[in-house]
Amino acid sequence: MKLISDLRNCEPNEKLEHKVSSELNRILTELNTMTEQKYKVIDKVKKMGNEIKNISEAIDKDFKEYKKEMSKTLEDTEEASTSSNSNSAKTPSSSSTAASEEDPDSGDKTETDEKKKKKNQRRIQQRQEKAEIERQRGYEEDAMREDYSMWVPPTDQTGDGRTSLNDKLGY
Repeated sequence: MKLISDLRNCEPNEKLEHKVSSELNRILTELNTMTEQKYKVIDKVKKMGNEIKNISEAIDKDFKEYKKEMSKTLEDTEEASTSSNSNSAKTPSSSSTAASEEDPDSGDKTETDEKKKKKNQRRIQQRQEKAEIERQRGYEEDAMREDYSMWVPPTDQTGDGRTSLNDKLGY
C-alpha cells in the first residue's frame, strides 16, 4: 500500500512501478493459493459430512432393525404365554367347559384384552425410551453451547451463600 501511495505522489518512475507490479503479482499469487486451499478444505468437509451422514443412516437402520427384533421377540413371548394359557384352558374341569360352552366369545375377549394390554405396555415402553433419547440429545446440545456451564457448587454449601470459610473467619 505504501508503494502505491508513493507511486501516486511522485513522478512516473519505472523502478517504483516495477516494485508495485511485483508486489501486486505476489499478492495475487497468494490469494490464488489461499483460494485453492479453501476449495480443498471445502471438499474435505463435504466428504466428512457425507461420511457422517452414511454412518448416521447406518446407525438409524441398525436401531430400527433392533427395535423390530425386540418387538418380534416380545410377540413370540406373548404368543408362547397365550398358547400355554389356552392349552391350560382347554383341559379345565367340567364346570369351566360348561361356562365356555355358554359364552364362546368370552375367551376371545380375554385374549384380545391381554393383547391390547401388552401392546399398550410396549407402546408406553417405546415412548419412555424415546423420551430418554430426547433428554440425552437435549443435554448433548446444551453441553455444546458456548454459554453452558458444567459448574456444580461445593457439597458443603447450603444455598444461602454461607460456606465453611464464613464460619472460619467469623462472618
